[in-house]
Amino acid sequence: MFECVNIKCMKKQDYLLAGLILIISLAFNLYISSYANRNDVSGKYAAVYVDGELLEKISLTDNGEHEISTKYGINVLGIYDGRVGVTEADCKSHDCIKMGKISRVNEYICCLPHRLYIVIEGEDEQYDAVAY
Repeated sequence: MFECVNIKCMKKQDYLLAGLILIISLAFNLYISSYANRNDVSGKYAAVYVDGELLEKISLTDNGEHEISTKYGINVLGIYDGRVGVTEADCKSHDCIKMGKISRVNEYICCLPHRLYIVIEGEDEQYDAVAY
């Protein structure tokens, strides 16, 4: 059935078929990865809680910096390209800044000294289910 299993016996058509399969698989992988990494921010917002109470909701389409000032301290949120993160804080540890930027529903950032909690939420039911 297989006369040649050695790579030296491969014909030109075999190389073309292997190359075609490789190109198709790379194109499919690129399509899937770009589809999965789309950052659709419509309907998503950052809910800012202090002491467990909702302070404000900020849409992920509102690019810029937003200052959150409470009796515990000041945090500055930076929202760019559908991602939110704490850029400045007057707490000692700066753990909230080190948590990075978030963009997916149910991801959160917390600043314990300021009793601040930021979570990504969605206005639409499709965003309320966690898809991990």
